[in-house]
Formats: sequence, structure tokens, C-alpha cells
Amino acid sequence: MAMEIVENPITITTTEEIAPNGVKVLNEERHLLVGKTPDFIALTKVKAQMLRSVTEFFNGGDWLQIAPIPAISTLTGACEDFNTLFMLDYFGRQAFLIQTGQQHLETFIRGPIEKVYAINQSYRSETKLPERRLAAFTLVECEAAYYDLHAIQTVQEQLLYKICNDVAANCPADLKLLGADMERLIGWDLPLPRISYTDAVQTLQAENWPIQWGEDLKGEHERRLGIMFGKPFFVEKYPGKIKFFNMHDDPENPEMVLSSDLLVPGLGEIVGSSEREHDYDELKRKLYDFTQDEKRLGKIGRIGITNGDELRRSYQWYLDLRKDGGVPHAGFGLGFERLVQWVCNFDTIWAACEFPRNFNYLAP
Repeated sequence: MAMEIVENPITITTTEEIAPNGVKVLNEERHLLVGKTPDFIALTKVKAQMLRSVTEFFNGGDWLQIAPIPAISTLTGACEDFNTLFMLDYFGRQAFLIQTGQQHLETFIRGPIEKVYAINQSYRSETKLPERRLAAFTLVECEAAYYDLHAIQTVQEQLLYKICNDVAANCPADLKLLGADMERLIGWDLPLPRISYTDAVQTLQAENWPIQWGEDLKGEHERRLGIMFGKPFFVEKYPGKIKFFNMHDDPENPEMVLSSDLLVPGLGEIVGSSEREHDYDELKRKLYDFTQDEKRLGKIGRIGITNGDELRRSYQWYLDLRKDGGVPHAGFGLGFERLVQWVCNFDTIWAACEFPRNFNYLAP
């Protein structure tokens, strides 16, 4: 039997309503639209094509796909912000829903395997900016031995280029229905521009944007820079104090680390990456300094860790990976739904999900 197409569908970008307190909430009947209305069907087809491009890209480059990292882990499944960890009782022990599979992926590239990738689920207890952030989303992650920052940036831009060109070529009618800007997808070439964090801050300050050197870039800063570039671009070499402890120092300036964010106009960051510190003694020193940060210790107090020694013990297995001599390597994580949002030109990240999850939306 042919599938029935519902006429006059509710547009994805308007499947929201305003609660009495002014907070946007998602339409409670969203599940009735998935797989039924033309716009949701188009969304599902676009996402399928984008994921197909991801696997074709990595498999064509001899990357080894790793099964998704287990969703439940110890504290080492966290990113920079412990405040967004989901805690749970795991047979009487404290565990957490994983935020990134990065550190687990690093275990695979210490021998003959040099390039790995995985499509993982990330869980973060996000309670702010619900139009930009989800509590559960897809994360495309990779790690590559003997890659430096420039090499891993090249992987990112080539992957983005393939995804955008493939979806534009194979799903033009679906993208048009969803309101995508085709010029945004195919109107740029490689390599992408690169700007240092310091230059980015100075550029924003010259336009009287409120930011001081040493502060992380916020969404409004990223969007303003995006207007200037008009196409995807990298911001690289951030201050080490605002990044995770496992990033390699910039040899030209030890205050900075070899990290970068890939940003897209109109939205902001979609990929975070870095060279990882591979020297055991240096990583141990970085972890010690990281666990002496009172602001970070204040955040982890809510999960029962009250001092740096406890936090360091949580990362001992990660340190052990370098004991027999670590290899230089780099990697990145791409937020898939945020990329879908940009590709489809949606106002909110909710629109990029058939079943979005945030602090006030759980079912179905």
C-alpha cells in the first residue's frame, strides 16, 4: 500500500508553541508528524544522506569504524564542563552518561591501527539555550595517529565539503522544501580560512564587542565572526586555561594549546578538535594543574568529588595509555544535529531532530 502523505503539514520550524511563562516548548504531537508529513520525510532523507556521506568519507580514506562507545562510563566520559554530566546509579556505583567517546577512541591507535572513527550518542545535562543545545545528540568522532592540528583540520574541511556537496546533489527537492540555502552549501571552496583565537578576539574588540582575551567565545561572538567570513572557517590556538587538560601546547606559545573550532556562518561551532598530549609526564602535569582549578572542583562537588586527588584517580586509566610511550595524535568531534540545523537553515536545533531531547521534552 502506498504511503499516505498528509496535506498542509505543520512546518518543522514551527512545531513549537509558547508556554504561559514565555518559554518555548515542543509540540506534544510531534510523533504523529514523523514519517508522515512531507517536511519530516524530507528531514529524515536529508539526515540519511548526510550520515551516508560521513561513512563514505571515512571508509574511503581507510579509517576503521569503531562500534559506538558504551553510553555509560566513569567520569572520563566528560568534556570540559562537568556541570553538564548526567549521573546515574550503576548497580550501586556512581556512573555517568557519556559526553564524548574521545578518550576511549584513543585506546585504539596505540599500535598498528592508526585511524579510527565512531558515530556516538552524546548526553549532556543542558539547561540553557534550548534553541541551540540538546540533552542527547549524535557525535561523529575520530582519532588519528601521527596527525597534527593542520592535518586534522584538513580532514574536517574535506568531510564538511563532501557532506554539503553530496546532500545538495542528491536531495535538492528535500532541501528546498525545508528552506535550505543552496549557496550556503556549495558556494565555497577549500581550503577554509583560519584565524587565531587572539586575532578573533582583537577583531571583535575592534568592533566594540564585549570580550576579553582569555574568555571563551560565545555564540554571539561566533555568529559575528561568521558574518565577516561568509563561509565556514576555523578559529585555532585557544588559551590552555579554557580548554581540556589533554590538549598539546603550542610550541610557539605555551599559554596556548593546539586546538581549533570549525565554525559556520549564522550558527557558530559545529566541530571541536585538537592535538592530544601524548607524553606521559606532561599529561600527568597537565592533569594535576587541571585538578587544582577551584572553579572546576566547585562544579564536580555536586557529583561527590571534593578534591583533586579523587579527580586524578578517575583519569588514571587514561594516563596509563601513555606509559609505554604514546604516539602523537589528533582528533575531533562533530555535532551532527547542529550541522543538520545549518544545512537546512533551521532557526532552532529542535527542528533538526525527529525526537529531540532537552530539559523539558522527553517523550516519546
